Amino acid sequence: MIAIDTNLIVRYLMGDDSQQSRRAGEVINGETVFVPITVVLEVEWVLRSIYRMSRVVCVKAFAVLPACRQSLLTMRP
Repeated sequence: MIAIDTNLIVRYLMGDDSQQSRRAGEVINGETVFVPITVVLEVEWVLRSIYRMSRVVCVKAFAVLPACRQSLLTMRP
């Protein structure tokens, strides 16, 4: 299992750099990944402040992550 950072998730979600986005997809879809809660929070901040996503769109973007075959989030109910 590897831990992934904010940049990797943002590249994966946004697809704004073809080479980095492709590599991010390979990592996220190819391995079991650990996403620390601090990374989740930072990704949310980047999506809302830099990419100007609404809350609804941001939630939909996050909905993609658990659907990835091997992703783990550190969130408790």
